[in-house]
Amino acid sequence: MKDIMTAFSETVSMYKPGMLEYTVVQHLPLDKSWVVNVVNCDAPGSLLQIEVIDDDGIPKCSVLQKVNVGRKSMFRFMDNLVEALE
Repeated sequence: MKDIMTAFSETVSMYKPGMLEYTVVQHLPLDKSWVVNVVNCDAPGSLLQIEVIDDDGIPKCSVLQKVNVGRKSMFRFMDNLVEALE
């Protein structure tokens, strides 16, 4: 599994510059898990909260919260993120 910060940076760079911002809100090193908030700066109040788990080098991702984010946008972001993590 690729470094999580690198993967998020690569995924966000696929969008218009400055459109998306992400913040790691929780990192549990022993569990190899992260919770990351992604917001769309063009859509106030938007939030995509994602959990990423490193399961022996295999990325496992889930959406914990989705606020003011369309299904297609969520699926596209998650697909790109998983691809960037591999």
